Amino acid sequence: MPFLVPLLGSPAHISGIDAGNEAYNFSIFGALLDDANWVAQQALWATLITKSTALQLGAKKTAQYGNEVHYAYSQPTNGAAREIALILQCKDITTQERWSYRLPCINPATPVYVINSDAKDVIRTDTPTAITDFITAFNAFAVSPTTGNAVNIYGLRVGRGNK
Repeated sequence: MPFLVPLLGSPAHISGIDAGNEAYNFSIFGALLDDANWVAQQALWATLITKSTALQLGAKKTAQYGNEVHYAYSQPTNGAAREIALILQCKDITTQERWSYRLPCINPATPVYVINSDAKDVIRTDTPTAITDFITAFNAFAVSPTTGNAVNIYGLRVGRGNK
């Protein structure tokens, strides 16, 4: 009999395409959905979708967190590349466990890089507004996939996105 792990959060997922018609995905966990928190959590999810879309050049196809939403889209012609990703460095605010997520297709003109010869891919978390708004929305929504605790973004980098 397989070992079953209880869900400590509900999966949340955004998919889309880049300018080469290549698929991208952004998957995280939100609070475990139930009747008592459904409306509030859906509002937080909608805000996170809006703030992530403001950072991306790709075309959003679907978003799913308890229900699935399909978006009208066309292949972008703006140079969107799933390979250019915002790497979110996160930690569980209780256990301090760390991990990362990748938000593909970011607009490379948005991040402001930290001037540091040893870390050419590190970006500032306090500017511009599109970044700070995204961090606020992410921190309000996301939970740890292993504990269900709230998480915070403690750093951002630009790197390779998912395939």
